[in-house]
Amino acid sequence: MYRPTDHQGELFVAGTDLHPSARKLLEKSWASGFRRHIFPLLLAEEDRLAFLYDPANGRPNWSASRMAGLCLIQEWFDMTDRELEQALCFDVRFQHALDLRPDEAYLSRRSLSDFRLRLVTEDPEMVVFRELFDAVAKAAIKHLGLSIKRQRLDSTHVMSNIRSRGRADLFLRTLKHFIDDISRDYPDERHRLPKPLREWYEGKDEESWFGKGGERFALKTLAQWAVDVGFEFSTDKRIRWREPYFLVARLVADYCVFDVEEVETHGERVQVTKRSGAEESSEKPSSPSEDDEDDDNGESSSGESPPFSSESSAQNGSATVQSAPEVSDVLKRGRRGGRSLQSPHDPDASYGKRGLGYSLHVTETFGNENKPEIMTDFGLLDGADNDWGKSIPVTDRLVEQERAPDILEADAGYPTPEALLQATRLGITLHAPVKRLGDEGQVVGLESFSFDEQGKVVVCPEGHAPIRHATRREPGCDGPELHAYFPSELCANCVLCGRCVARANKGKQWRVRVEPRIRERDLAVERQKEPAWWAEYSARSGIEATMSELKRGHGLGRLRVRGRQSVLMRATLKITACNVKRWLRGVKTEATAQT
Repeated sequence: MYRPTDHQGELFVAGTDLHPSARKLLEKSWASGFRRHIFPLLLAEEDRLAFLYDPANGRPNWSASRMAGLCLIQEWFDMTDRELEQALCFDVRFQHALDLRPDEAYLSRRSLSDFRLRLVTEDPEMVVFRELFDAVAKAAIKHLGLSIKRQRLDSTHVMSNIRSRGRADLFLRTLKHFIDDISRDYPDERHRLPKPLREWYEGKDEESWFGKGGERFALKTLAQWAVDVGFEFSTDKRIRWREPYFLVARLVADYCVFDVEEVETHGERVQVTKRSGAEESSEKPSSPSEDDEDDDNGESSSGESPPFSSESSAQNGSATVQSAPEVSDVLKRGRRGGRSLQSPHDPDASYGKRGLGYSLHVTETFGNENKPEIMTDFGLLDGADNDWGKSIPVTDRLVEQERAPDILEADAGYPTPEALLQATRLGITLHAPVKRLGDEGQVVGLESFSFDEQGKVVVCPEGHAPIRHATRREPGCDGPELHAYFPSELCANCVLCGRCVARANKGKQWRVRVEPRIRERDLAVERQKEPAWWAEYSARSGIEATMSELKRGHGLGRLRVRGRQSVLMRATLKITACNVKRWLRGVKTEATAQT
C-alpha cells in the first residue's frame, strides 16, 4: 500500500549524538549536501512512484523517496546490493543523507530488488527516473548559474552482464536455457528432446567431441539440435509462447542455413527443404568453445530458415515438411548482422563496431570556467547503431526540456544533411566535422551558389542562371528532390567543370541537387575551412573525460544487469548520480570561495 513520506523532518536524526568535531565532518561530507539539495527533490517527485504500489491493500511501503535516493547513492558509489544494505545500517552518512533515525535505517535487499523489478516491469522506458534526471539537471544548472549556450555530445559503449564466446557457445547456452525452462515447469516433456541432447544435458556423455570433426562439426550438431527442438515443440501451445522457445526459433532464423530443392507437386514447382536419411548424429559437445571471429559473411546463399510446423509451411506455399530439416551451414554474423541474437540472457543486446552491448549518447554543458559541467541529456540505443543522425532526437529533447544550446559540439560520426538542417530549424548550430563525398578541398558546392527566398538557384558561381527547376528521384533517396538545370554548352565549357557539383544529365542539361539539407551540408563544409572553426571545436574533446568518469567512477562500462530495461534504469541512475556529485562539488567549491 502506498504511503507518502512525511515531509516533516525528524528532530533527532542520525549524527545528532556525534562528537561536535565529528558533526562538523559530517556537515562537510557529501551526505549533508545530499540531504539539503537532493532529498527535497526526491520528496517532490515521490508521488510519481505511487503506481508501483497498491493504493489500498498490503503493508505500508518503506519510503519511496528514500528508496529512489538509495538507488541514486548505490550508482554514485557503484555498490552491490549487499554493500548498500550494510552501509545503510552502519554508515551514519547514508542515514543522514536520507533523513533517517538509526533505528529506521534498515532495508532488506529483497525489498530493494523487488522495487527495481516492479519499476522495469511497469515503467520500461524509465519515465519516472527520466523526470528525476531532468529535475536534478534543471536545479543544478540554476543553482550553479551555468550557461547552456554551448553543449557537447558524444557516445560510449555499454555492456550488460553477458559475454560472447562464439556461435558454438551461443547455441549451447540457448539450448540449455530452453531445457532449464521446461525442466522447471514441464519436466514430463523432457523425453521429447533428441536423445543425444538429453544425454548431454544430463551429463551422461563425458566423451569430448574435439576429435570427431572439431569445432565446426560440433557447431553444426548444436544447430541441428536447435532445429530439432524448435520443430518438436512448434505445435505445443504451452511451450511455443514461452520466451526460451522464441529464443531458439530466433537463433535458428538468424544463423541456420538449409539445403533447398525444387520439386513438382500437383503441376506446380515448390521449394522444400532436404534432409538426409541418416539417423540422428551421435556426436555431442561436452563443453562450450571459442569460435572464429565475426567476418562479413552475413548473408545466406542457400535459402531461408525452415518452417517449424506444417501450418507455417502451408502459409509459405511450401510442401509440408514431415521432419526437421537438416542444417547445411551456420552463418558467422547472422542474417540480420549485429542485430542477430547475441546472448539468450540478454536478447536486446546487439553487436556493433565497438563490440557487444548498447550505445549511450550523452550531452553536457561546457565553457563554464571554474564550475562543474552538468549533463543535460542522454539516450540509450542499440550497440549495432552508429552515430549518424543521432543528434536529431537529442536536439528535439533539449528543446522540449528548454535546455537547447546555441552551439552543439559533436564528433564526425553525428552530422548528416538531415541532422544539420534539423538543428538549424531549431536555432541550434551543430558544430561537427562534415565530409562531402569526393571532396578533397577543391569541390565547389552549393555554398557558392546564390538562392532566393523559395530556395531556388538565382545564379551559379560563374553568374549563370538556371533554365528551370524540377523534381527528380535520385538513386537511394526516399522521394523526388528539387534540382536546378543549366544549359549543357555552358557547363561543359565552364572553368569549374569537374569541380562544380553540377553533373551532366544524360547529355542533355546539367543538373544540381538543391535540397535545403544539401545546402546546409555544403555551408557546414565551407565554415570548417577556417582555422578559427577548429580552434573553437577543440573543446569538444573534454566530454571524453565525462565518459571516463561514468565508466571508471560509476561502473557504466560493465553493468551487473541484463536486458534493455534494466540497462536503461542503471544508466539513468548513474548519469543522475554523476550530476548530483558534480552539483554538490560545485556547491562546496562556492562555499569555500565565500569563506
